[in-house]
Amino acid sequence: AEASLSAASAIRVLVPGDEPALDAFFAAHPHTTLFFQNNVRKGGLVDRGAVYQASYAAAFEAGAITALANHCWNGNVLLEAPRHLEAVARAAVRA
Repeated sequence: AEASLSAASAIRVLVPGDEPALDAFFAAHPHTTLFFQNNVRKGGLVDRGAVYQASYAAAFEAGAITALANHCWNGNVLLEAPRHLEAVARAAVRA
């Protein structure tokens, strides 16, 4: 079942400036975020439809990313979402 978001939680699309929170999430999940890490490094957080670019959505709890999804330039959806999977996937595809 999908975990509910508390008042201290939010799902939103990532924007430039979110890199520190994203880096902390990558550090906590180094082996399962390799595609994310490569794509962010090569394409950034702004999606213009170019190779390696994607729309990124994340769940934030107490200011930290706890789930991440992206909808890539090639139509793929990548997920690292131990919580809030459905919500971040929906937000990434809609962005």
